[in-house]
Amino acid sequence: MQLNMQIRSLMTLVALFVLELGLMNSPPAAAQDGTISGFTEPMARVEVASPESGLVDTIDVREGADVSAGQIIARLDTSVSEASLALARARASSMAEIDAAAAKHELRSKRLAAIKELHGEGHANVEELDRARMEARIAAAELKAAEKKVELAALEARRIEAEIERRVIRSPIDGVVIRLEKKHGEFVSVSEPVLATIANLDQLRVKFYLPTNRAKLYRDGQSVDVFFPDSQRQASGRIHFVSPVTDADSGTVRVEIAIDNQDHSLSSGVRCNFLEPVTQIQSGATELLSTNDGVNR
Repeated sequence: MQLNMQIRSLMTLVALFVLELGLMNSPPAAAQDGTISGFTEPMARVEVASPESGLVDTIDVREGADVSAGQIIARLDTSVSEASLALARARASSMAEIDAAAAKHELRSKRLAAIKELHGEGHANVEELDRARMEARIAAAELKAAEKKVELAALEARRIEAEIERRVIRSPIDGVVIRLEKKHGEFVSVSEPVLATIANLDQLRVKFYLPTNRAKLYRDGQSVDVFFPDSQRQASGRIHFVSPVTDADSGTVRVEIAIDNQDHSLSSGVRCNFLEPVTQIQSGATELLSTNDGVNR
């Protein structure tokens, strides 16, 4: 009995020692001392592209500037579209053709009424009445066509306005302009549509690769700490994502941690270490011992 307890105690010490050194299912990012490292990156990073091709007319931001979602980043040249819009608006607001068609329709309608009265009194024949009816119908159709022209011109103006808006490039997120890809006068093509890269640094993300038996101890929303060796600084974060899949080659699971960075005191691209709580390591050791004990029995 005493011998079994000594053996189990020895196994506990060995399991703790192995876990702390990170020798069980060591991930690709683990150092020789068992430290699991990763690099900070923006929680959101967007390459802002233009849906239209054309010359860059203005660049409205500079690199390093803070931008808000919807803020204008750049504008493409719209001189041709502006001219087309002015023409479409002029057609949409012009009532001359409608007024002429309406006057003609009124005249033809009055004539038809007069012919009908004469025909009833026997002073107009059937051919005259039919011709008057046909002329009235044609006048009514011409009036509708004139009204439809104005309506189509208004729709064309709206289409051109949307086309111009597509040439105004806006930021899709709140963030910082970390790179401008184009300058004033450069051409934006379908093959190279990116104008700027924007990153949201209010939250940083770090990807760590943990051994499977350790990764399953963590859950979304759980508080954890990371350590920045270069600045000797520690920061708190929360588990943002635990992959449900283990990488077959390394035997590791991707665990993402979100770190609040509203004051932008932390930089992106900086190495940091995952600080595993002692209780987590002990839980892993206990689980390992329970498994081995079941096998021994």
